[in-house]
Amino acid sequence: MNAIVPNDPNRVIVFDTTLRDGEQAPGFSLGVKDKLMLAHTLKDLGVDVIEAGFAASSPGDEEAIRTIAREVVGPTFCSLSRALESDIDAAARALLPAKRKRCHIFLATSPIHRAAKLKKTREQVVEIAHKAVSYASTIFDEVEFSPEDAIRTEQDFLHEVCIAAAEAGARTLNIPDTVGYTTPKEIYQIFSDLKAALKDHPQVILSAHNHDDLGLGVANTLAALEAGARQIEVTINGIGERAGNAALEEVVMALRTRPELFKLHTGINTPLLSKASHLLSRATGTIVMRNKAVVGRNAFAHESGIHQHGMLTDARTYEIMRPEDVGAEKSNLVLGKHSGRHAIAKQAAALGFDLDELSLGDLFAAFKRRADEIGEIDEFELMSLLTRDNADKDDARLFKVSSEVTKDFVTITLDLFRDNGEPLKVTATGLNAFEAGFRALVDAYQIEARVNDCEIIQSGFTFDGGAFAEISLQIKGEAYRGRGRGPDPVWAGLRAMCDAFEKYVFLHDRKTHASNLNSEKQHETAR
Repeated sequence: MNAIVPNDPNRVIVFDTTLRDGEQAPGFSLGVKDKLMLAHTLKDLGVDVIEAGFAASSPGDEEAIRTIAREVVGPTFCSLSRALESDIDAAARALLPAKRKRCHIFLATSPIHRAAKLKKTREQVVEIAHKAVSYASTIFDEVEFSPEDAIRTEQDFLHEVCIAAAEAGARTLNIPDTVGYTTPKEIYQIFSDLKAALKDHPQVILSAHNHDDLGLGVANTLAALEAGARQIEVTINGIGERAGNAALEEVVMALRTRPELFKLHTGINTPLLSKASHLLSRATGTIVMRNKAVVGRNAFAHESGIHQHGMLTDARTYEIMRPEDVGAEKSNLVLGKHSGRHAIAKQAAALGFDLDELSLGDLFAAFKRRADEIGEIDEFELMSLLTRDNADKDDARLFKVSSEVTKDFVTITLDLFRDNGEPLKVTATGLNAFEAGFRALVDAYQIEARVNDCEIIQSGFTFDGGAFAEISLQIKGEAYRGRGRGPDPVWAGLRAMCDAFEKYVFLHDRKTHASNLNSEKQHETAR
């Protein structure tokens, strides 16, 4: 059980709202099965409170919360509620199976919300808040109250409504920056003043819920913690309304990486952060940006030659966290057009090639040409450059594409190079150019394959135009990813297909060679 230690003033409670605030945002909708899977992940991650949904919003959300509360054991489970008895009753029904349950009541308090949405006076808002919290306290052991749009609420009124909620039984007071409006300096002062105003309610925990409209969600959350907040309301990958919420992984790793500054800690099992991020990405069908802090693909990747040289000497030169701390496999020295000779020589040595200066110079020139064409150079691509006689020639595998379009079909003819440099012509027909080209390449390579996914970017904004393609082929149960650049999407796509096929051929030949060597050794031993 994720026990919260009340006697530890430096323990931060992690309240995750991925399944509520995150899921209600456009593009992030989740089914019950995915919500349940993610709830198990959040429990394993060590989240203290899981806001599983908004029970009164729909029968489906109520049922999803009930399923999660029944199937997942450990954290406190929470449902959002308006300041209405019917909402609170719906939350109680949904959370009935949970051992530890919380009702999270929200009520707008800022002048613009009171006038435009509630059409209530300050006195009426205080009365509604007190009544709702009092009612929830007769049903729930844990009640949390949020004055919606708290940051734009008059400070004296914010104090008044929070004190009323505390007197009615709220043990957590959440101060949400609903519209992502505040700054670190301002929110620090707001929390400091509120903490002083609640001096007669020392048992109350202050909570921070920050949106990222100005890109300050994480910074504002950390500032609130410095001012005395001891609960953070966050989401995996920072998903949520509009620009999203403060990202769980970023706040948690800031506290972990700078303990001497914050002197605070959580119960999060940080090596599971990358897993949680990837599971959410798959469930929502939303790709995590490469440069996303902590869990992005580039978080522990280095392409610059200067950076790679430093990393090869001591990883601490350019990494303030270890990849294993967040569950990333390893630091990745990405080979690309910015890489230097030192990193390329190091990777070539790791592949078994001890190059002299002349050979390294030739490789470096071929490497730069290929990197300009496709961007990232992975192990298979580097091995191809190290072993192919024609690797220094542009478009070594595919040198001509011609097509014929009829009413129903497209016929593609490809002129290719064989491994020995001899030309090879193949023709195939399909419903479109990609299907026809793919069939032609399957015929050329004599390898059965299917396309897993394909991404093509028309780079018309660059000075030379053209297109870039990245494709994944499924061959004998394994995925092989290829990249290609060309004057148009069809050329780039076919170039990427060639690249993927070549990587399969290389790996297959290497496995076959290793198997033959092993057989020879066994035969020698038997003799």
